[in-house]
Amino acid sequence: MLSPLAISILFILILFGMGLWFYKGNQALTHLHEHSVNQLENAIQNNKDQIRFRNSNLHLYDFQKYNLIECLVAQQEILLS
Repeated sequence: MLSPLAISILFILILFGMGLWFYKGNQALTHLHEHSVNQLENAIQNNKDQIRFRNSNLHLYDFQKYNLIECLVAQQEILLS
């Protein structure tokens, strides 16, 4: 039969092992979460840059010069079926 000291040491080792296992799992999840957040932040920044680029080009576009109203006139010779 095991002595109370051996049972106590075994119990402490099991608790230590479980604590270490949970700590490692938590570290892995934290790393995975940080990676996902970084990817999302990069995607958001890329989208903001794209919106800024499109807005700056839209402000440079001269609508009167290119006369978009004439481009949008319906053409009767085109048959849609």
